[in-house]
Amino acid sequence: MRRHDLPPATVGDALTRRTVPELRVLAALIGSAKPQRKPELVDEVERFLQQPTNLKSQLETMDELERAAVAEAAREPDSRLQPARFRAKHGRVPARGSASRLGLFFLGPHGEIPTDLRRRLLTLTPEPPSVSLPSSPDLPPPGPDTGEHEVRMTEHAAAADLAATLRLCEAGRLRCSDKTKRPTAATVQLVAESLAAGELYLGVHGPVASFAWPLLLQAGGLAELAGTRMQLTSRGRAALEAPAHEALRHLWRRWLKHALLDEFNRVDQIKGQASRGALTAGGPRREVVAAALASCPPGRWVEVDALFRFMQAEDLDPQVARDPSSDDLDMLSRYDGLRHVRLNALGAYILGLSGGYRPSADPATPAATTRLRVLPNLEVVAVESLPVADAIVLATYAERAGDAVWTLRRDKYLAAIASGRADDEIVRFLAARSHADLPAIVTAFFQDAAANARKLRDLGSAHVIECQGPALATLIAKDLRLRELSWQCGERHLIVPTTAEAQFRKGLTDLGFALPPPDQ
Repeated sequence: MRRHDLPPATVGDALTRRTVPELRVLAALIGSAKPQRKPELVDEVERFLQQPTNLKSQLETMDELERAAVAEAAREPDSRLQPARFRAKHGRVPARGSASRLGLFFLGPHGEIPTDLRRRLLTLTPEPPSVSLPSSPDLPPPGPDTGEHEVRMTEHAAAADLAATLRLCEAGRLRCSDKTKRPTAATVQLVAESLAAGELYLGVHGPVASFAWPLLLQAGGLAELAGTRMQLTSRGRAALEAPAHEALRHLWRRWLKHALLDEFNRVDQIKGQASRGALTAGGPRREVVAAALASCPPGRWVEVDALFRFMQAEDLDPQVARDPSSDDLDMLSRYDGLRHVRLNALGAYILGLSGGYRPSADPATPAATTRLRVLPNLEVVAVESLPVADAIVLATYAERAGDAVWTLRRDKYLAAIASGRADDEIVRFLAARSHADLPAIVTAFFQDAAANARKLRDLGSAHVIECQGPALATLIAKDLRLRELSWQCGERHLIVPTTAEAQFRKGLTDLGFALPPPDQ
C-alpha cells in the first residue's frame, strides 16, 4: 500500500481535513446542533468517538447491513469498504448519504476508517461470517429462461481426448504456426473430429477444446515443433503408456505457469488488448482461478454465477485489464453459456484435493475391455466401436480392409520401428484389447519382423576422409592416438564419427597433418 493511500492515523487527523459544513453534519449525527467553529467541531466529534460507549450506541442504531459494513471495513488491510466484495457477500451495499451514521466511521479522504478508531471497532464488532459456496448434488431443473441443459461429462472424455491427440501427434498429423505455436485450421478440424464427445463449441467464433489440445501438449512438454509439424517428446511418448490422470495433472500444473497464450486473447469482443500493458500478467490470474476451483466441493454442482460471487467475496477476483471498460453486449465470447460446474474425481485429484484417483464408472463404455478379435490370417476385427486413439494406432500398423476390419502389414510394422516406435508396442496393444491370446501365427509374424528390425543399428553421422594414398590412410588408421577415433574403409578412405571429429583433428595436427573444411 502506498503511503498516500494509508488511512489517517487518528480521528483528529481525518476531521481536520473536513470542511465546516461537513463537520456540522457529523456533529448533528452525535446530537450536537450548536453552531461552532472548526476547531470546536473537530474537538467535539473526536471526543465523542473516543468513548466505546458512544460507539456502541451508534452501532446499535444502525441496521444489520450498516453494522456489517463497519465490521467488514475494520478488517480490511486499507480500512475501506470493498463494494464489489461486500455486494457479493451480502447482496447489496448500504447507502452512504449525508444523513447516514456510517459517515461517523468512514472519515478518511477515500472513505477509510482512521487507525485509532479501527482498533476500537475491532473490539465492538463481531468477526464477519465466512463465505459459503452454495452447491447441490443434482442439477436444478431447466427454467423458462434457461431452456434445456446440455450436460458434458468430462472425466472419461479427458483421458480419451488426451490419448487421441497424442496419437495424432505421434502420427505426424498435427501442425502449428512456428511463430505463434497455435494450431492450423486443418489441425483444429482433425482434433475436433477425434474428440470423444465432440467439440464443445462449433459457433462462428471458433472452437474451444480442439484449439486447446495442441497448445496443452506443447506447454506441457509432451510435444514440440519440428518446423510446423508437432512431434512427441520423450515425455510425450512416456505419457502414452502412463495413466492418463498423471499426464492430465502434469498438463494442468504446467499450463498455470507456462501457457502459450493469454486465454483472454480469445475473447474477441474486447478490443485494445494488443496495447502495451493493457492486460495484467496471465500467470497470477490462472492461480486465482485454480484457487477458486479448488474451493468447489467435489461431486456437487455449483452455479457459475454463485461461484463468481464467491470469488469476489473471498478476494479471488482476477484483475484482467489495467483500465477496464465494457459495453452492454448480448454475448461476449464463445465461452458464454456455462451455467453450472461440478468438480469430478479427476478434477479433485488434479487440483490436489485428493491424494489419489480412482476412475468412476463410465456409463458410455462397457465394463469389459474387449474391443478387438485378432485372427490367424493377420486380420484384426473391431467387435465394438473403437476410440479414436485406438483407430490411429491400428492405422499405423495395418491396412483398413473394411468398416471394422484391418489387415496387419509387415511394411507398416517396419516403418513404425524405423520411426522410433517400440517393437512390442502393437503386440501389447492387441493383447490388451483382444478377447483371447494372440494366435501363434500372429506372434511369429511380429517376432520375425522384430528380429529383422534389430539386425541393423544406426551408429550416427560420420565423416568420410579421403587420403592422398593407401600408405597415408594406413599410417593414420594405425596411429595409437587416432586408431580408436576412425577406421579404414578401402585403400584411401577413413570413417570418422561426427562425435569424434574434434579429437581426430587434434590428433592429425599432432601427427603433422591438417584436415581442411569440406569446402576447401
